[in-house]
Amino acid sequence: MSYSYLGQHERAIAEFSKAIQLVPDDAALFRERGRAYASVGSFDKAIADFEQEMAMRPTRAEWYQGVLKKEGFYVGPIDGIYGAGTKEALIKCLQTGCAIPE
Repeated sequence: MSYSYLGQHERAIAEFSKAIQLVPDDAALFRERGRAYASVGSFDKAIADFEQEMAMRPTRAEWYQGVLKKEGFYVGPIDGIYGAGTKEALIKCLQTGCAIPE
């Protein structure tokens, strides 16, 4: 269980950072650390981690677009291309407190 689930987001960030050092090719670790960063309002760091996850797993851009569209933040096509529209929607989502699912 992640420390984030216990509300210990700073500790979760530290633990995910350690795990990323040990297993730098695990894209899910970047997503989970990004979610923890978002929980403490570090949106730039969260975006960077989500972008790293998408760089490692290109199909995730389409997944993010679908999630953001469902939440009403993304209006573009679900084409799997991470561009300015997707990033803008992701930022708006995080700023309003929407949660990025696992």
